[in-house]
Amino acid sequence: MTDYLLDYIDSKQVREVVQGSLNRGESYHQLSATIAKVNGGRMLNGKTVANSTSMPSLSV
Repeated sequence: MTDYLLDYIDSKQVREVVQGSLNRGESYHQLSATIAKVNGGRMLNGKTVANSTSMPSLSV
């Protein structure tokens, strides 16, 4: 883990890859929430959601 953190701090390319991955995940969650709002509360996986605050968030 320490080697990874040092590599993350030292390498701009590693930081860009990590940030890109985080942005992709966040974009997916935003898209999913928007589709659920338009689709009467049904998520992409078919589950019904009462409101957007009950949707799980990504925990890192």
